Amino acid sequence: WSSPSAIGSGPMNFDLLRSEAPDDFSSPTCIVSGVDTTQTSDGALPTGGIFFYLVRSSNGCGQTLAPPERDDGDCP
Repeated sequence: WSSPSAIGSGPMNFDLLRSEAPDDFSSPTCIVSGVDTTQTSDGALPTGGIFFYLVRSSNGCGQTLAPPERDDGDCP
């Protein structure tokens, strides 16, 4: 993914969440949390199936909001 333009203060950090449904991230699998890179791998990807990912960003001003159609869960 590409990092958004830095708005606010401090570096950007990212969470990557995985779901089996494109419109339901209410109970996601947290792949990474709080990383400062725009590349990672999903080492625990189950075999078979189709998966969807949501990338959230945050900086000193707070976390991005999920689009209205997404209910995103916690990523410790």
